[in-house]
Amino acid sequence: MKYIRKGSGPRELRQWFRTLPLNENGKPINCRYDDDIYQDLKEKIIKALLEEQGYLCCYTGIRISEENTHIEHLKPQSISQQDENDHDDVMYSNMLAAYPKGDCQFGAQARGDWYELDFFIHPLDGSCETKFHFDMEGGIKPVSQTDLAAKKTIAHLKLAHPLLVDLRKQAIDELLFPEDEVLSEAKLRRIVENGYSIRDKKGRYPHFCFIIEQVARQLLHKVEQDRKRRQAIHKQKRK
Repeated sequence: MKYIRKGSGPRELRQWFRTLPLNENGKPINCRYDDDIYQDLKEKIIKALLEEQGYLCCYTGIRISEENTHIEHLKPQSISQQDENDHDDVMYSNMLAAYPKGDCQFGAQARGDWYELDFFIHPLDGSCETKFHFDMEGGIKPVSQTDLAAKKTIAHLKLAHPLLVDLRKQAIDELLFPEDEVLSEAKLRRIVENGYSIRDKKGRYPHFCFIIEQVARQLLHKVEQDRKRRQAIHKQKRK
């Protein structure tokens, strides 16, 4: 999961909210996401979210576009709509872009209305990138086995779903283990030292970039440890 630094969102959304009619208590009315935000404004929100997130799904790291994403509400709409004074379902600060637009067995669609905020590691949490360990096979587990929030997040978002694991492994293999190419320490060191989470000219991150970086660090550490062992053995033989 990659940390998302939220911005203020499209100007048109703020203008829309300011022009809403008020009830007798001075509270906005007619401001539900599904019923009241017009389609053109929703498209502007999606575009802003994509640019903000570098075109990565907020939970999975899959590359997304306007064609394969939907607006995800961190605090579910069903909860906001229980209170007529709760307008979080139209607040940009509560919106994320998630894969896909239709049904899916993992990520936002699997999460549904789950919202145990104390046990939910989400991409607006500055520590989210340090909570999950990814391996070379695309697997995921909590960095700490005592981290109940990480365990619940993996379970409720189904981040260990075989389809998602396979997508992560394909990305790892494509970059780090391409056919007919020997994995070099220099390549790993470039990824680790220079970073792989770099936006292209269109503002897009590589898909699963934060996972690639983590696996590259693991591989580089292994290469360095192996070299130290060989040097120690060679030194011992010379005595």
